[in-house]
Amino acid sequence: ERDLYVIRPRIEKSAIANQVDLYICSMSCRSVIYKGMFLAEHLTNFYPDLLDERFVSRFAIYHQRYSTNTFPTWKLAQPFRRLAHNGEINTISGNANWMKSHETRLADPVLDPYMEDLKPVVQAGGSDTATLDNVYELLTFAGRDAPMAKALMIPASVG
Repeated sequence: ERDLYVIRPRIEKSAIANQVDLYICSMSCRSVIYKGMFLAEHLTNFYPDLLDERFVSRFAIYHQRYSTNTFPTWKLAQPFRRLAHNGEINTISGNANWMKSHETRLADPVLDPYMEDLKPVVQAGGSDTATLDNVYELLTFAGRDAPMAKALMIPASVG
């Protein structure tokens, strides 16, 4: 799974260098992400394999929301690779700037040999949730469990 996580940014950087418009939605040996910019009742028209009785899954997450602060694109359609969020994250610029300033000090015993391939962690042109998803993905692939990754990224509310 980590190998695929490391390979994906290499492919994306190559696509950018060659001016190829590319978004890799799902690159995992454990999960599949289906995206579509359509109404829920049209889901099986686009993904008929979901009707196949041999199709088995432990869980499914469905998210339907139209963009309110970004133009709808495949890259920005929900769910993302790890997260789906039904609102706006008001700390987006602070989070992105914090991550960029800390990239030079990123260290992880598992990911260290590949760290340069993974930078920039926050992909340019992402929405608030896409930015959060980028950092969450890095933290979980570096070995943090989901609750710890969330605690590191989303401060507790005060008041």
